[in-house]
Amino acid sequence: MIAKVFAGIVLAIVALVAFGLEANDRAARRARAFCDTIKEGMPEAVAIASGRAAASRHQEGSEIHRFVFQGWVFNASTCGVRIASGRVVSASVQDERD
Repeated sequence: MIAKVFAGIVLAIVALVAFGLEANDRAARRARAFCDTIKEGMPEAVAIASGRAAASRHQEGSEIHRFVFQGWVFNASTCGVRIASGRVVSASVQDERD
């Protein structure tokens, strides 16, 4: 009886960790896929509209817009889009893991 309960607890923990890892990987894939669609020279408004539709959060800065793709709990992947003179200069992915 105790062995079944212990096995159940271990199985639940393993499933929870596997779910967390998959959620983090999914966020990283989505951020990379979005960043790949952002091209140099693209108008700022087009990039922002696309990012707001794709990401779970948008953090607006004066030069960099960050589009956040949520992973598990406190983890996320971010596509940072650098803007100058109303045009995209670059886009890069950063993983934010705790």
